[in-house]
Amino acid sequence: MRAAAEPDGPPFFLTATPTVGPPEQRHVDVRLWYLIEGRRGQPLTPDPGEFRAARWWTPTEVAAADPGTLDPHLPRALAKLAAG
Repeated sequence: MRAAAEPDGPPFFLTATPTVGPPEQRHVDVRLWYLIEGRRGQPLTPDPGEFRAARWWTPTEVAAADPGTLDPHLPRALAKLAAG
């Protein structure tokens, strides 16, 4: 099994999202989406300078979450994965 921080191949998805806030701080977030392999209980060690927290989500948890708290492109990314 690959480590959680080790992508298995090239990105499967690319998104660009304009940010909100004061005009002088606005920019476009460009994200490369990678598929990684993991297992329940596997520890995540995010960069504390980039993230406040990280955790694994089940598909049921993602579906039940408030869409405003998730990346706006997540539904499209999950649909792409489900389509193969």
